[in-house]
Amino acid sequence: MSELIYTFVIVLVLSGLIFWLTKKALPEFLTKQEFNRWRLVWFVIVIAAYLSRSLWLLNGVIAATCILLIPRKPSDRVIYYLVLLCTLPTLKVDIPGFGGMRFIFTLTYPRMMTLMLLLGLAIKANKPKLFSLKSDKYVVLFLALISYMTFRDNTFTNSIRGILVDLIDIFVPYFVLSRYLDTKAQLDKAFLAIMIGLAPLSLIGCLESLRHWHIFDALNISLTGSRITGYDIREGSLRAATIFKSPIVLGYVMVIGLGLLTYLNPMIKNRRIFALAVFAFAACLLSTMSRGPWVGAACMIFVYMWTDREAIKKITLWSFAAIAMVASLSFTPLGTKFLDLLPFVGTSRADTVDYRARLFEQSMIVLKHHPWFGSTTFLDTPEMESMRQGQGIIDLVNSFLVIALKYGFVGLALFVAIFLVLLLRCYFILKRIPPSEVDLIRMGRILFAIVISIMLMIATVSSIDYVPVFYWAFAGILAAYLHVTEKTIRQFKVAGKSV
Repeated sequence: MSELIYTFVIVLVLSGLIFWLTKKALPEFLTKQEFNRWRLVWFVIVIAAYLSRSLWLLNGVIAATCILLIPRKPSDRVIYYLVLLCTLPTLKVDIPGFGGMRFIFTLTYPRMMTLMLLLGLAIKANKPKLFSLKSDKYVVLFLALISYMTFRDNTFTNSIRGILVDLIDIFVPYFVLSRYLDTKAQLDKAFLAIMIGLAPLSLIGCLESLRHWHIFDALNISLTGSRITGYDIREGSLRAATIFKSPIVLGYVMVIGLGLLTYLNPMIKNRRIFALAVFAFAACLLSTMSRGPWVGAACMIFVYMWTDREAIKKITLWSFAAIAMVASLSFTPLGTKFLDLLPFVGTSRADTVDYRARLFEQSMIVLKHHPWFGSTTFLDTPEMESMRQGQGIIDLVNSFLVIALKYGFVGLALFVAIFLVLLLRCYFILKRIPPSEVDLIRMGRILFAIVISIMLMIATVSSIDYVPVFYWAFAGILAAYLHVTEKTIRQFKVAGKSV
């Protein structure tokens, strides 16, 4: 049996097991018929990927699936986008150009899903209008700045290509998610959709670490001719990556999945399956051996408890529990191995922490020469050249630094402003929600915690692969939540006056 067929069977079996368990624990707001439709479309795309042997044929099948199997209702298409978002690796292919143009733009799997499921909705959306949400202006200003900067030291066709890609990757997901997730029921379904889409990866990631084998490499080789990622061994264990280019990206999405499970907890009646789901996501997070996501998970838990009405009590209890757990782990071989991996505590691969510190120092020196709007040649400077690693690459493992180096402190300020405005509004609106709206409060608390953890994690990884896909998606989801919450508060005010 060839490796491709062998991995195909493994992916189908493990995913089938996950979906079978999920169906037994569905919240009441999702019918089994709708879940079956989600599962069907997911399997159609996965099976097509393994049988196609051609990216063009695969993209054709994906387009046909989106047209024929996914409902035309706008709200449904948004949910399907979230379910299918992490079904396959990025699978890049250049769309051929014409008239002397070498290619139009690079098509990836997440970009294909945006084009097929969200672009039409972005064109048709008429409410709320652009700039009616406070975060809109910062997104548009950021896009306007990077679009203008794209013309620096660049050809006209490359610049237009860059602007087109930024509109597809940034504006369309943010705009559509912030407009079409317009009720709490839709937001509930969106949370569940993302979690279900990530669930198969949690089990596959655990298996990768146990078997020392990247399962999706065979698929990527058959379609693109290259592996997804290298075999990175840390403390004798393979760092799981599944469909992603780096283990840290898998850890990043597992943290998000754990956050969504936290919100869905009261809605899942089958407690055993819920416990299994938490265990699978947590085990997969650990199997990535990625310190940044580990810190991100701890930050998310802390922030979620901090926004509770009994914050001090819960934080104190969990802190004592964490201290006791760490103390007990130090007496076991496995626990000692885990503690040695912790950032700022352990000594295993401490060079990665030192590298990040040096990268920050060198980047600050480079930024002194072009502080306001950055530079297109920052990689050619002696300071950046000194960061070149043995593999021949300069690993810019900090998304904030990359934005600052490319677009200066003005670009960085606009990028940060998008999320800061959303987070501040979320924090203050939580104090205004009527106490009876328990689920709405919990939703706001977990969104607040997830977005803060995302901001922390992207300070440890560049915006590669699915990293920007998720932070722009959650910018749109948080904006949608704020809009829904404002409507709910207004309705309560009107009801109070009428009484």
